[in-house]
Amino acid sequence: MKLVYVCECCDSLIKEVSLTDGPPGKTADLTGPGQPDIISLNGGAERVVLPALCDDCREMLYGGPESTYFSGPALH
Repeated sequence: MKLVYVCECCDSLIKEVSLTDGPPGKTADLTGPGQPDIISLNGGAERVVLPALCDDCREMLYGGPESTYFSGPALH
């Protein structure tokens, strides 16, 4: 099975990972009952498309490393 990570913002390919074949029906273990909402199975589960954010889109949406989003919890 091949996992394909695609940016949900710009649709660019982030990463492809090939996994060894496992028992059929094990893709549900990746996300539990919410699998249809998160994972798109194409070609009989030979290719799994996972939405994610690429580094450029993440920086554009949330700011760079100096942003408070990346600095961790801001509790006083």
